[in-house]
Amino acid sequence: MCVQFISLINTLLSIIIGFFIGHILYNFTVKIFTMDPLQLYWITIIICIIIVFMFSFIIESLIIVIATSLIGSYLAVRGLSIVLGGFPDETYLSKLLTYKEFNQVARIFGGPAFIYLIMICLLFIIGLICQAGLNICCGKDKDADKENENAKGQENRNENEEDEKKIADKEKIEKS
Repeated sequence: MCVQFISLINTLLSIIIGFFIGHILYNFTVKIFTMDPLQLYWITIIICIIIVFMFSFIIESLIIVIATSLIGSYLAVRGLSIVLGGFPDETYLSKLLTYKEFNQVARIFGGPAFIYLIMICLLFIIGLICQAGLNICCGKDKDADKENENAKGQENRNENEEDEKKIADKEKIEKS
């Protein structure tokens, strides 16, 4: 039951990661393609979800670290962009592309949009490094604790077996 729940969580997180990566890629590649923006959006999202879902089986243990780093970096930069401005509004961008206003789209991506993309990437990498460092640090302690618990459990079992042998020997002596 627990393993199935963990697999469900990893699957859901893979879908969320794929959605966020697809959303970010759509925002920054929409001016490259001349197809319908709505179709491009869904194609980008679905392809990214499939790719991340396939990789999630390989890196299942790291999926939570990747998910939290990516979501956190995107939301932090998106929140900053609300205050500072300059992050492309997806709805407005989609409408510009629907009406084939490519000059407007080029102006939107001329300045701060790429700075925001770089910030998302940097925060994502920093989040991965910090969380991986915490997992390594805390993971070793957990492994050491498990080894100590296993060793103590083995010692207790050995002591119990010795006590049982002593009791059995005493009973044999008393019977004789």
